[in-house]
Amino acid sequence: MAANRKIVNKEDLMGLPPSPETKSGVPKYELEILARNFLPDIIAFYESEEGQRKFQEWKQEEEQLKKESKNK
Repeated sequence: MAANRKIVNKEDLMGLPPSPETKSGVPKYELEILARNFLPDIIAFYESEEGQRKFQEWKQEEEQLKKESKNK
């Protein structure tokens, strides 16, 4: 599973320059460590058939919620 993972640079995560401060108060280096550890698994999940199916289901649910909120 790990063999086909994409390498993602931290600068590519948000497309923004790094910021020394975070709104949460969690040091930036700790957030980067978490992102480095979780992101490859998140990417692998959404590239899988199951992840693609669940994403499509979520998109359909969001569209339905938008339609319902417009009709109120």
